[in-house]
Amino acid sequence: MPAERIELISRGDIVNGILAWGGPVRGAGGRAGSSLLSPLLVVAHAAGASSSSPELRPIASWATAGIALVAIDLPLHGQRASAKLSERLITSIAREDRGETLDPNSAVLVEEFRRQATIDLIRTVDALLRLGDFDPKRVGLLGLGLGARLGRALLEWDDRLCAAVLVDDSTHASASISTSPAASPPSRPAPATLSIDRVSGTWPAEARAFLASRLGF
Repeated sequence: MPAERIELISRGDIVNGILAWGGPVRGAGGRAGSSLLSPLLVVAHAAGASSSSPELRPIASWATAGIALVAIDLPLHGQRASAKLSERLITSIAREDRGETLDPNSAVLVEEFRRQATIDLIRTVDALLRLGDFDPKRVGLLGLGLGARLGRALLEWDDRLCAAVLVDDSTHASASISTSPAASPPSRPAPATLSIDRVSGTWPAEARAFLASRLGF
């Protein structure tokens, strides 16, 4: 499966990720023609995971079906981890999930993570669509765990997303994250969205069927 490491800059941070794509090869011959533009799926991983998490392996083969998959390391995860802050962030998110009140410093850390993560995902779409290889009318989202909750915020702010699958624990199936990456959210119809319980062993097949029907791959 063709895959490559990618880097981009978001608010001064280096964002690392992986782009897996079985479509036309870039370079040497210019860009793909408009009829060959590939759909793009943005993947947001769970808390404590990364763009190369084993949980993402079931979807890797989708790239051979003609869709491009991009997964980035969210702030303080993967290659962006911090010996000082990553464990504190993950612990704080877990405490918040249990309904505990965070101390002021931890609350600020979690809020800034959410804001930066949402902006990073938006700028990842920006960067990839500028390449000219991907169809701007067929951009989707797959969020796992915390990535699903970030995804709900992203769906409110990025009007390029036309379909999303949110795979989360049943206790957080309708949880959302309030953040403000832009002055005001776009006004548009809600994209097609499927919510799946993360404990379901069939979620990759359900997600693929749903996204394939909306994104066309």
